[in-house]
Amino acid sequence: MRLNLQYRGRNGRAIALILAALLTLMGLAASAESVVSTKKTKVYLAPKAGAPCVSIPAGTVMEQTAKQGGWIRVKRAGVTAYMAAADVDEIVSFDQATGYLAQPAPLYKAYGKAAKYGTIPAGAEVTVYAVVGDWACVSCRNYRGFVAKSALTTQKPEEDVQQPETEAVEETPAKPAIQAMDWWTSDIQNIFARGVTATITDVATGISWQEIRKGGTNHADCQPLTAEDTANMKRACGNWSWDRRAVIVTINGQHYAASMNCMPHGGGSVTGNNFDGHHCYHFINSRTSGSDKVDADHQAAIKKALALNAKL
Repeated sequence: MRLNLQYRGRNGRAIALILAALLTLMGLAASAESVVSTKKTKVYLAPKAGAPCVSIPAGTVMEQTAKQGGWIRVKRAGVTAYMAAADVDEIVSFDQATGYLAQPAPLYKAYGKAAKYGTIPAGAEVTVYAVVGDWACVSCRNYRGFVAKSALTTQKPEEDVQQPETEAVEETPAKPAIQAMDWWTSDIQNIFARGVTATITDVATGISWQEIRKGGTNHADCQPLTAEDTANMKRACGNWSWDRRAVIVTINGQHYAASMNCMPHGGGSVTGNNFDGHHCYHFINSRTSGSDKVDADHQAAIKKALALNAKL
């Protein structure tokens, strides 16, 4: 997992390496004071929001060593850090073991009924990390989240049991969620680094094409890869325009909400693509080059892209 710690605009990789041990879920025996993160959240080097921090996934198990106000002190592999008490819950049991779904069950991204990845089919094998109240933290097919404890069983389903086709339970595959990425505090600048090619999907039309990031500091400056990609983008936009459009940026199978304009401007280094210059992609809290300010229309388009999560 790539770590990108942001603190007052500077990379803090040395600090991130110190905190990296907190990200490992395997091999941790829970104590009476063990807690589990109930959503993707952050751990800090000091009990204050402005301290250096790194993100940890939902379901991370840690030892709680102290609590004061709205903060708790946690420990993992000898490393001490701090996090908001509201982002964790005490572990009722720690069962890191193999379990099975006795019935189809939604896999939620956070503790309780929050946004979900999809539905795990009956009989699927999962790894159980912790049980918190009526919920179990599990992983299945590279997705980690929470399912209702009542849906789990320790009994492996019988193999080669044939059922009539009309009674078969159809699997609903978990779909990758469209992620909200802050330009300054998330890892999106490394994920969509200069030279990286992404698939762009226009939210309004569903038309897709490929682009490569070539530059940009306050946001990503990109160019279509080929003349065909340029034609597809222009077909989605209707014409060259500064209007903001909601788009999905897909890199290595992961989807990120973004906003773009369709106006070629400035310099461009990709030849033969029928696109004179580059155009701009914005993510949460990215800024324009001229005004150095967050553009409200770009941010509204990003929210429009994120609204697609409700349809997954």
